[in-house]
Amino acid sequence: MTKKKTVKKTVKTSKTTNRTAAGTATTTKKKRVSNIDAIYNVIEKSALKGMTCAEVERRLSLPHNTVSGRIAELVREGGDYNNGSVVQNGQYRKNAKTGRMAIVWFAHSFIY
Repeated sequence: MTKKKTVKKTVKTSKTTNRTAAGTATTTKKKRVSNIDAIYNVIEKSALKGMTCAEVERRLSLPHNTVSGRIAELVREGGDYNNGSVVQNGQYRKNAKTGRMAIVWFAHSFIY
């Protein structure tokens, strides 16, 4: 007869899990806010030239999904599309990496 091995299972208590989840959520929120600020500042400094998503990615060394998500938040920030802190005014520029046309984003203060 073979003996069965006993496996101990460790179960985290809900208190430990909640503490960890709350700490992670706070850190993630701070990081998101700092990314939004950095992205807005880069676009604002570009003044009337504007910047595409790919240009912001290269300037800040951030991944595409982070930059495009934060730009979308900046567009919605003002409530309606044209009054966000970042807007597009119909300009497009060729993306150096893909060769496709990309939206040029501008700080609201330079357009209106």
